[in-house]
Amino acid sequence: MPFAEAALADLDEALRLNPEMPEVYHVRGGAKFFQSQFEEALADYDEAIRLAPWQAPSYTDRGQIKEGLGQREEALADYEAAIRADPEFAQPYTYRALEKFRLGCDVEAIDDLKIALELARAAGDETHQRFVEHWLEDLDESGKENR
Repeated sequence: MPFAEAALADLDEALRLNPEMPEVYHVRGGAKFFQSQFEEALADYDEAIRLAPWQAPSYTDRGQIKEGLGQREEALADYEAAIRADPEFAQPYTYRALEKFRLGCDVEAIDDLKIALELARAAGDETHQRFVEHWLEDLDESGKENR
């Protein structure tokens, strides 16, 4: 059995033993996403959110899947929900910013990136901090006409 299938089998078993574990639904949603099982991943994130609506990462990850499926308004709604659930979590600000760029709302997007950068720094999340810094650096190089 390939590694991904074995991991999913373990997650399925964990949920069989205790179906009220939002963290397991969240992890299984991520595993299904990486196997391109998008609808199944969305269902797992839906269940994680039902069980723990205060967990911003589940909204954020669900939003990314919806964005990839072209469900842009729904993705933005998930990023907004993630920010309401945890205003100190940097990732939904970043992904909301990227979606705002696609919509032509550049000033709002840059504001979101600046918030994300400060939150990532405060959380000590160097990986996300570098990701946001690169976006902001690229924007500086492309000109300031959008600000």
